Amino acid sequence: MGYMDAWLGEVEAITQKEGNITERKKIENGLTERRAQLQAFKAYSRTMDDINAFANQLPMNEKHIKKLQSLNDRWKGAMKTTAKRYGDLQASMIPLLEFPEKCENWMLFVTQAERGLVADLPTSYDGLTDQARAYDMFIVESGARQQLLRNIVKEGEEMLCEDIVPNPEEFSSKLTNLDKQWSSVLKRARERKTVVDSTMETWRTYKQRNAEVVAETRCFDVEMSKFDGEMTVAGLAPTTLAELMELEAAADNDTCSNMLDAGHRVMALARGDLHARLKKEISSCHGDYMNAHQAVKEKRYI
Repeated sequence: MGYMDAWLGEVEAITQKEGNITERKKIENGLTERRAQLQAFKAYSRTMDDINAFANQLPMNEKHIKKLQSLNDRWKGAMKTTAKRYGDLQASMIPLLEFPEKCENWMLFVTQAERGLVADLPTSYDGLTDQARAYDMFIVESGARQQLLRNIVKEGEEMLCEDIVPNPEEFSSKLTNLDKQWSSVLKRARERKTVVDSTMETWRTYKQRNAEVVAETRCFDVEMSKFDGEMTVAGLAPTTLAELMELEAAADNDTCSNMLDAGHRVMALARGDLHARLKKEISSCHGDYMNAHQAVKEKRYI
């Protein structure tokens, strides 16, 4: 938490010091720095998730709870401010570019976006999480970049009206295609995000079901350990037998069945080593559960 606190402090300090910039070179440097910061936010998102997940597993006093809340609030605020500053710098840069430069910058951005859309989707949960964050960063950047597209179209239409374009019909067609191409990119990005979200939900369901089975298995083990050494020559005491019967009745086989169903859905998505690891994990979890359940039955009927 200390490292993230220090890093956010650096980001906030840079943002506070930065004023209005009008020189092209300084704007370019500012864009490079803000883009690097946005990428850093993407990279550190998993660290923030880990911090929050770890904190949820620990007993925390009010002081530490407030500190964690403050860190999360600062994270969101700094990211929002950085994204806004990036957009402002993009807007400041547009009037300084010649028309061919604007077109070149726009096409470079679109080409990079399209390259990301044709890449294979990851099947691991961490990989999918990275994809979801990449989409969020894409939306942040595209919001700023669309200003450039609107400016290109506007300036292009003015050039057509002024009749200073060698081939007006071809030029007009290219302007129209720019807008269509961008609409296509946005549509494919949204479709990809839908698939990512759906696949992540499949993973979350499996993780939840797996955790439920592990917790129930652990409960069996803990309860069974209480009965060790309680055997007498006559067998189990009536009270112990009654407790075992209650424990057996409390076993929820649906919990394990749900885990297996969710596991099979995840395995259908996985490939290679991930598929093998999942198969082993699910088999082990199921085996531990069944062994613990069987131990209760055997203890009862001794």
